[in-house]
Amino acid sequence: MPDDTPTTSFWERLQEASRDVGLPCGLSDIGRELDVWPSAVQKWQDGVGLPAQKNLITLAINRGVNTEWLKTGRGSKYAESAMDAATRELLTIWTKLPREAQERLLGAARYEKTISPSSAPEAPPAAATQPAGPFRPRVVSKDPPSR
Repeated sequence: MPDDTPTTSFWERLQEASRDVGLPCGLSDIGRELDVWPSAVQKWQDGVGLPAQKNLITLAINRGVNTEWLKTGRGSKYAESAMDAATRELLTIWTKLPREAQERLLGAARYEKTISPSSAPEAPPAAATQPAGPFRPRVVSKDPPSR
């Protein structure tokens, strides 16, 4: 019977999976991703504990790996269904961007996240029937609208 003991720690697997998709893997980065204190993440790095199941699932999904592999090192590393094609494409593009471009893109994404649904303009009805095309960023004026 083959030995199924993992040769890497949880933290090493998390770093590997993060590198594969170009995600940062610092204590603060993981803490922000999961909304937990970096001191909790430090325990995982030190091998003192593991993330709660919901956080483990989030980490695995965001990296496109199987939860069981991330947690224990057993089983297949990749979870084909964990990421849709658009997400995989975005991560592939992300890893090729220079650091400055990554920071600008993250800034834009964080800004979009702060816009409440009530203040966001509605898409025209025809947009729902049009095929998906290339990504076109929304241009937002820095000046407040005149009344």
